[in-house]
Parts: sequence; structure tokens; C-alpha cells
Amino acid sequence: MQNYGNIIQTVSIFSIVICAPIGAVLISTFGPLFLTHTPDKKAVEESKEKVKDDEIEIEMKNMEIDGDFSIKKEHHNGPGEG
Repeated sequence: MQNYGNIIQTVSIFSIVICAPIGAVLISTFGPLFLTHTPDKKAVEESKEKVKDDEIEIEMKNMEIDGDFSIKKEHHNGPGEG
């Protein structure tokens, strides 16, 4: 019985040692040939909107730094205030 266990263990180890490098070579060779990346149109549009929002925010910060951006805050009296 122990003899059969040793045979199974030896065969499984050899199969891993032989198949793992072959699989790695096949994946690295044929992966770029068969797999292509097509960007999702919705994700592209969302990223463009985010970039546009970031650019506007940067412009506003630059205006604040230059002193060209002035916001007059009006004080509104709350209920019960005179």
C-alpha cells in the first residue's frame, strides 16, 4: 500500500515540475497574442469628466493664489436674528 502512495506522490511532483514551466512559457508567449484590451466607453467618458473637473478645480485654486478670485460671502440672519 505504501508503494502505491509513493508512486502517486512521485508522479504528481513530476507532473508539476514539468507542466509549470511549460505553462508559464505558453502564457507569456500566447497571452499578448490572444488578449487585447478595449477600453469601456463609459469608463473613458467618466475619466474625461473627472479630468475636466480637476482642471476647473486647479484653475480656481490658481485664481485664489493670484488674488483674482474673490467671493463675497453674504451674512444671512437666521430665524429670530435681527
